[in-house]
Amino acid sequence: MFFNGMMANGVNSTQAKIMYAAVYRFGPRWAFQYKPVCKDCAAVPYYVDRFTPQFNEIEFEALKNQITDTDPSVEQIEKDADQLFNQSIQNLEIGLPKFVQ
Repeated sequence: MFFNGMMANGVNSTQAKIMYAAVYRFGPRWAFQYKPVCKDCAAVPYYVDRFTPQFNEIEFEALKNQITDTDPSVEQIEKDADQLFNQSIQNLEIGLPKFVQ
């Protein structure tokens, strides 16, 4: 909706994708699970109610350059941002373990 709103207001497609990627990658996430990757972590998924990743200027510049150079679809931007997000939380201690029987 954010991307479509920018397009409807006449924002250039590349600029709209860059802004969308920034919000999608570095904005808050709600209700998700992840599995920590560390030798001392429980081998169960962690459940997180809400988490806002820290903005990383170097990563943002790389995203911006990728969008400018390759003109990906919004779906591809989401896929790439999700992968970066998942990599960035692997060693964080956020959320609570969710034990499943």
